[in-house]
Amino acid sequence: MHLTRFLWRHHIRNKTAVAVPIKGLLAQITANKPRWMSTVMSFGDGAQGALGLPNSETGPGGDAYEPTRISGLPSDITSISAGHYHSLAIDSRGGLWAWGRNQEAQLGRDPLAPRDSWNDPKRVEGLDHVNVCAAFASGVVSAAVGDDGSVWVWGKSKRGQLGLGKGITEAVVPRRVEALAGEKIVKVGS
Repeated sequence: MHLTRFLWRHHIRNKTAVAVPIKGLLAQITANKPRWMSTVMSFGDGAQGALGLPNSETGPGGDAYEPTRISGLPSDITSISAGHYHSLAIDSRGGLWAWGRNQEAQLGRDPLAPRDSWNDPKRVEGLDHVNVCAAFASGVVSAAVGDDGSVWVWGKSKRGQLGLGKGITEAVVPRRVEALAGEKIVKVGS
């Protein structure tokens, strides 16, 4: 089994947090940079766009054999979440970015987008009015928490993983989990 790695370091705390998906490791590194700047790097198995690296650096779905900067992300990433074949990153303004596999709409963008565009980090569509403070990437579902405690989900679900009600098995763009309205959620995960 190949293991992709994403590393992350947030300069304000000068600590390294590591998220380890089945396919990788993601790192945010901020040494010798202003307090608000960071760099997200990835290496390992690049299948399904999981590394977030341009095809010009690795070839389509190519592997990276050493930590490589994900150039499509802004310099103010504050946290990351790595799923099986996709990842999420939150910027300092509460924007959420996604890249990797999109076959089940877990990137929050058009699932019919060309496969060679999955590796491009892009803002998640439909969360412009939400100040995201936490996010979670699993295999086929993504979730975000707004600073107001709201929970937003998207992707595909077979057994209720979306939390949107019986019979709802897909959300192409983020949808609010209304059953949690009024609750102050601070974190989501599996």
